[in-house]
Amino acid sequence: MTERIAVFGCGFVGGTVADFLLASGINVVRIDPKLYPNNDPLEAILDSDGIVICVPTPSRPSGNCDDRIVRQVLSMCDYRTKILLKSTVTPNNVQHYDTNVVYNPEFLRERTAVKDFNEQPVQIFGHHEHNKEDAEWWANLFSKCHTHDIQTVFTNRRTASMIKYTHNSFLATKVAWFHQLYANLPPEVDYDTMISTLGLFERIGNSHMQAPNHDGNLGYGGACFPKDVKALTKILDHSILSYVEEVNTQLGEKDE
Repeated sequence: MTERIAVFGCGFVGGTVADFLLASGINVVRIDPKLYPNNDPLEAILDSDGIVICVPTPSRPSGNCDDRIVRQVLSMCDYRTKILLKSTVTPNNVQHYDTNVVYNPEFLRERTAVKDFNEQPVQIFGHHEHNKEDAEWWANLFSKCHTHDIQTVFTNRRTASMIKYTHNSFLATKVAWFHQLYANLPPEVDYDTMISTLGLFERIGNSHMQAPNHDGNLGYGGACFPKDVKALTKILDHSILSYVEEVNTQLGEKDE
């Protein structure tokens, strides 16, 4: 029997996930009030084998993660609903969700979302200590859709959340580090030659060094890095990360 999955939130993450599931032969209903106003969310929950949540989690004025839209979707479900959460939420939020919520962080770049999703090397499923069964159900659903070997990691939900925030914050740090270097290079240093050579070293890697960025500016931007760095600094003490935020602000001011 073919599974039926409802995807809540159809931006570049949710849209990519929905397209992937559909192409794999799974029945998909898309729930997004702006893009699909005629699709009823309650009906979709009742008629589906599981739901995937990919709704926005913006920054509050304080900088903390705002998970109100996630909680709105969860309020429409009950304990029988299999729920896979892909929206980025901090550990202090995710620990309060019901036991049937499995946290599956996503690592897509907006410009290359389809390629990133199809070629992802690892999938992470954070589950409540008493509900690994649902995590395994979701892992099997996605694994049988992938055409390449993919490593699956099962852990608790708070750890899965920290993996996501650490990943994004570390890459944001790399951007800020290299962009500050770019802005203060000694004379006659060829930056492009320098980073292309450094990229050959496996311990450094060739990503997140290009300066300026794709928008022609200095510093990290986009939909994820700014809000995720800020949210992480609100839940733990990390002096380097706090300084990265300060450096990124200074880099942006240089562009003005």
